[in-house]
Amino acid sequence: MNSIRLFRQIITFFFSACLISMACNTHAASITNIQVYISPDEYSHPVLLQFPWGPGEWVYQGMTVEPIAENMLQVSFGAVAVCQGVQKGKSLIWLRPSLFFNPQVGIYYGTMLANLYDGKGKYINKYAGESKVQGSFFSGRQENITESYRVAMGDLITKLKADNALAEIIAADFANGEEYASCSQVPTLPSNLPNSALKK
Repeated sequence: MNSIRLFRQIITFFFSACLISMACNTHAASITNIQVYISPDEYSHPVLLQFPWGPGEWVYQGMTVEPIAENMLQVSFGAVAVCQGVQKGKSLIWLRPSLFFNPQVGIYYGTMLANLYDGKGKYINKYAGESKVQGSFFSGRQENITESYRVAMGDLITKLKADNALAEIIAADFANGEEYASCSQVPTLPSNLPNSALKK
């Protein structure tokens, strides 16, 4: 009887260990390399591209930028997701797009500003990707807007790769049990490096 009881205890122990291991591995697998935060304001407050002889164009930046940023970052850095609430990642990026059209020279000027944090919310650095896209305001306007954001995003990714900080964060092992910041906390995280530290 004692040997049967001991056998059952051994089986129970190994079964419990397997469940714990599976839970930990599943949790680690759900952690993305990057969680991208885009402010809700970018989806609800459009920016106006002005033209002297017309009403201009209102652009909701969030809806245009989100798929561009997610797809391009995935190609360069693997598992990437746009923040939907309380998700966590090895790194957090606060992405802030801007767009301006100069009708005198027919150029769309795009900017992608990014604050980079590690997964625990520690501020790493800020970066800026920029673009200049020649194009008409009256024909192919949406394509020109999209291309401006795409080129600025590509420039931002080049800056992120050159600095190595993001690659080092992603390469580090995820530490189970440590406190990670959720992506929704990004607006409350510090960004205290001076503008002179901006990677342009």
